[in-house]
Amino acid sequence: MDGSALLTVRLGTFTPSVVLEVARRSGRLAAAGVEVEEQAVASSPAQFEALENGDIDLAVTSPDNVLLYAGFDENPRGHRLPLTITAALDRGLGLSLWTRPGIELGEARTLGVDVPVSGFALAARALLSRHGVDPDALEAVSLGSTPRRREALAAGECDVTILGSGNELRAHEDGCRRAASVAELGDYLGAVTCRLSTAAMPAADAVAAVLVETGTEIADGRHVDLVLDAAKRLLG
Repeated sequence: MDGSALLTVRLGTFTPSVVLEVARRSGRLAAAGVEVEEQAVASSPAQFEALENGDIDLAVTSPDNVLLYAGFDENPRGHRLPLTITAALDRGLGLSLWTRPGIELGEARTLGVDVPVSGFALAARALLSRHGVDPDALEAVSLGSTPRRREALAAGECDVTILGSGNELRAHEDGCRRAASVAELGDYLGAVTCRLSTAAMPAADAVAAVLVETGTEIADGRHVDLVLDAAKRLLG
């Protein structure tokens, strides 16, 4: 398709998406008639505010966040949002609980979270409980998106947090220690795409479908060179 005819979809993500970059460079996005403007969001409240205000068209987020904002008035927006999940993307991409350098999990006193009611915070609390640590005994520190939490953990601004999407690899390089994995919780749906359900959005739905297709190809062992190059460039 002629590049001038591509429809632009604004995608809000916490961590730069390797799958999106592979989809772009492999030509899958263009073949679907779309291009993506990826926008980093600082936190889940910021992400859903951007969705509600029309600043982004599609979000990659935790399914628990969608349930919170769509199902309960007691969320950071203060009211329910008309949301729909358009695709299930992954099983967590390495999502795991990490401690800062030099301490064991049982020594943790502060839990770094996006916000206390976010989906990842719920997963972190479940893993803490599973490993004998009372999550209510830890002070929850709101630090925002996953890359920011990884930086804070390495700097000692929190004792434990939950990381994934390649950020856990950087944490390992920083000397942090993995304490638990969401795989221990059974089948775990890590990330989904969602959008407002108030109007048809075929371009946004096309992007979601491309992300699923590209992710499946990567899982099948395709695009290895593209994946490695994208991960190195986007995640450092």
